[in-house]
Amino acid sequence: MTLAERLAQLEAAAAQPGGLTLRLVDQLTADQPDLRRVLAAAAVPHWWDVSVLSKILDDDLAADAAAWVQRLAALSVVEDFRARPDARNVHEVTRLALRDELHRSGHLAFLSARALAAFPAPVADAPPADHIEHLYHLLLARPEEGAAALESRYGDWRDHGRWAAQLDLAAMLEEVLPLLAPPARARALLRRASIRSDRRPLEEIEDQVTESLQLFRSLTNEHAEAQALSFLAGLAQSHGSLNEARDLYTQCKTIRESLAASDPTHATWQEERAWTELAIGDIAKEQGNLAEALSAYNFGHVSFKRLAASDPANAEWQRDLSVSLVKLGNLAVAQGDLAGALRCFSESKTIAERLAASDPANAAWQRDLSVSLNKLGDLAVAQGDLAGALRSFSQSKIIRERLAASDPANAEWQRDLSVSLVKLGNLAVAQGDLAGALRCFSESKTIAERLAASDPANAAWQRDLWVSYWRLADHCEKSGQAEEAKAWWQKAFDKLSGMKARGLHVSPEDLGFLERLRAKAGEK
Repeated sequence: MTLAERLAQLEAAAAQPGGLTLRLVDQLTADQPDLRRVLAAAAVPHWWDVSVLSKILDDDLAADAAAWVQRLAALSVVEDFRARPDARNVHEVTRLALRDELHRSGHLAFLSARALAAFPAPVADAPPADHIEHLYHLLLARPEEGAAALESRYGDWRDHGRWAAQLDLAAMLEEVLPLLAPPARARALLRRASIRSDRRPLEEIEDQVTESLQLFRSLTNEHAEAQALSFLAGLAQSHGSLNEARDLYTQCKTIRESLAASDPTHATWQEERAWTELAIGDIAKEQGNLAEALSAYNFGHVSFKRLAASDPANAEWQRDLSVSLVKLGNLAVAQGDLAGALRCFSESKTIAERLAASDPANAAWQRDLSVSLNKLGDLAVAQGDLAGALRSFSQSKIIRERLAASDPANAEWQRDLSVSLVKLGNLAVAQGDLAGALRCFSESKTIAERLAASDPANAAWQRDLWVSYWRLADHCEKSGQAEEAKAWWQKAFDKLSGMKARGLHVSPEDLGFLERLRAKAGEK
């Protein structure tokens, strides 16, 4: 072959994904078609040994699996799989190129179905890696079954606060998404977005959920369509787009009402119907419609109370009940009913304490307890019990520090810690400890800056930042530090006016603050 011909081949290979890698594979297996077939089969799983390979290979090759393993081990594109003794894997770049080639030829689903014999459904408490490998092949081989299994596994890890496992699951979904048929792709998009919603820009998450919604509608999967609508509504709410959020929740409610009415014994549909009411109640409360909020919260609370009573051992329903009590407590505070709020928050805390004690490794339940403690702390402040407030806020902060340290990439937990610092700072001000307040406000500001920088499109995080600047400006002003105060007023003005200029959501109330900041900063 001439140099010109060789260059032409390389240029042609470079024009397709993985082309150069496949060209290398062809050279390594030149005149050895069976070795080429074995190497392609070995690229289907993330790792393999003799047993795994024997189940994936075609029948005419499987009997010699041990010999093929030895021949594969001699190739430069095969390496030891460090997580398992005596196991190997095809180097990642080569594995993906071969896998994509199998997908284009229509052979990948067939080999993934064979791989399921090597990676059957694990027991519930098996290592997350075993579940993820099984789901990977199930999504490719049997899309509808894989989608259902993915939803079940995600729900279990979410409910038990298995954050690290969820992140590993999201990484697998990222890899396999381009290869999935619509039923599996729709579910994978939704759950990847769910896991990464606090780690990726909101616009990116919205795009993924919108695609999943379109796919679910094309598949006439109403239950999943409602899940996607609810997710999009929550994203709209986080943007501050309350009318859009209400419209999306209303669409979701229509579907869930129909499903719940079609089968009153279907507990999941009754539970999801109740959650939709709580969400609509939140929108109504934020828009100042307290009567509508009370009606929605009461519906959710009664539904969860009925479910929890029907099965006291069901931790998920106990948690649902606890959350509904917090919602009612918040509304009672807004209505000035502090005694009613105390009853709701205390009952919620009792449930949260019981759940948190039953599974200290469940991060979600630990966070729930921190929320209940903060609610009681807020109420203690309103009643003038500063010592009681300090106890509650401090206990909550300890939980949140532990969660934030366990997963620095979890934006929700970082923001939770920031909130706890603000509460303790405000309390320090009330107690006359200005130095302690400054430390808390400064730490909270540092977290707010980091979150705002990580997602410039997140209006809530940008708002947190300008409010942090405002808080520091106000503190410095009251402490007699005029120059420092003016610098913070300027930063707050720049941030809030920048949000408005970039088209991020700024509430009418915050626009009023903008004019006050303009005056404080000396802007014209």
